[in-house]
Amino acid sequence: MAANGGQALSEAISALPAAQALNAMIWSIPSSASIGQTGRGASRPLAGMPIVVKDNIDVAGLATTAGSPGLTGNQARHDAPIIRQLKDAGAIVVGKTNLHELALGATSINPTFGTVLNPSNPRFTAGGSSGGSAAAVAVGAALLGVGTDTAGSSRVPASCCGIVGFRPSYDRYPVEGIVPISWNRDTVGLLARDVEVIIKVDGVLAVASQPHQGSARKPSDWESRSAWRGKAFPALSAHFFKLRWTYSMPRECISSCMRFSAAPKSFGGPMPG
Repeated sequence: MAANGGQALSEAISALPAAQALNAMIWSIPSSASIGQTGRGASRPLAGMPIVVKDNIDVAGLATTAGSPGLTGNQARHDAPIIRQLKDAGAIVVGKTNLHELALGATSINPTFGTVLNPSNPRFTAGGSSGGSAAAVAVGAALLGVGTDTAGSSRVPASCCGIVGFRPSYDRYPVEGIVPISWNRDTVGLLARDVEVIIKVDGVLAVASQPHQGSARKPSDWESRSAWRGKAFPALSAHFFKLRWTYSMPRECISSCMRFSAAPKSFGGPMPG
């Protein structure tokens, strides 16, 4: 990988327009910034490997939207530990990918950022919730897609897009800095066009994550995970109850939801664990 890292990155950047045409990308890193990183640490195990990151995982300097307009202001100040480990090993982030909103679905139909289209046939689903990562990898915009998997969210889109999806044991990689769904089911997922890439990356991450492995998670861990800090929870409350679900709710449900979204502090601020 180190020997042809520059070539791999150039090919990935050339394929980004194809990924964008499939609505697979939410953020793309300027090519000059990505190429400028190729000469650093050529001896590292993943040197020059272009990766895309599902947009429910923190990448410093970019908003972590989780595919939702309710989180467009959720600016990440730091890389999630999993991203830091990949960067330390030489991987280069070329962009962040689209997903089913809040990773709560298996189709990657997203009314805000566009439905992710299947690379083989745009009439078909790319699967979800990590549909953008799967589609981007399938068209060559990255050698590795970093997704999440709570109940198939990396494996399903990998299958739909004809690539490989991997869900590790639930505590094999750290999950801090990721928008949560389930405190005892969430994992990082890996997507690639061949198994060899998955094996190589897992070997790097498993070693880097050893201090984390075996540490028990608990519901209160949700309070420290970035997307629910500060203003994120009130913003999501307002988004869902005022903009997304109200059209199909009975009037009395809408009234209750409005009261809930107007007073999130009465529920302790962040999403209860």
